[in-house]
Amino acid sequence: MVPLNLLINPGAELSALAGWTQTGSSPVLQDTGGLLNSGYNQHTGTACFAGGYGSSGAPSSLFQNVNLINGTQNFSTAQIDTGTLSAEVSFYYQTWYDYWSAYDDAQVTITFRSATNTILGTGTAGALECTLHSNWCYQINLYSIPSGTR
Repeated sequence: MVPLNLLINPGAELSALAGWTQTGSSPVLQDTGGLLNSGYNQHTGTACFAGGYGSSGAPSSLFQNVNLINGTQNFSTAQIDTGTLSAEVSFYYQTWYDYWSAYDDAQVTITFRSATNTILGTGTAGALECTLHSNWCYQINLYSIPSGTR
């Protein structure tokens, strides 16, 4: 089966962060053409998520909910409940990096929930630092989808 991208605006590269919901008290930043951080440009598209850690020190994040049953992929409950399906999470990321101290980290988390919103499992891609100044690093992870995920 060819994996589909189930996110809307997966790289946060469309204006106004279409498809994403923000959490946290600091505004999520979006950059176009390296205006916020010179030399740090979007991977593709017209913009990129450029951080979510404001002057107050409170982090912010972006999330999307994806319905596996009646969504783009349209899995059946029987398929999911076999416990043999996996979710591939892959992305490019940059972090503001200085040799003497890393300024920020990138982190991507996937949370598997039941139809009643009970957390069945989570997976995280770390707190990642891309030390290739002004370049993109690639990350890919595979997570087993727990039985009961919807």
